[in-house]
Amino acid sequence: MFKEERVLKTINKEEIDYLPSQITFSDRTRLKKLGKIMGFATVDEFEDYLQNHIFFTYTTNNMPLFNRNDEQMMKEVEKMGFVRIDWENGVVYD
Repeated sequence: MFKEERVLKTINKEEIDYLPSQITFSDRTRLKKLGKIMGFATVDEFEDYLQNHIFFTYTTNNMPLFNRNDEQMMKEVEKMGFVRIDWENGVVYD
């Protein structure tokens, strides 16, 4: 059974082989760092290892909530006017 099927069957209260699960870090940049430390080449490889069932997508205005330690991404979001960042004090205003 594919992960997507398992999640949909769970939502529809159908029989499944095991309960879908998800391990998520409050700051998505931690997933990248921890994956590297554990020897995974990509975040996707690490997510497969964790057997995560949910794929997260975000609108641009929600990026700061989950990626505040990704400096490059935060600079792009700031340029678009979604946040103002006080780099000196490490504060994100959204």
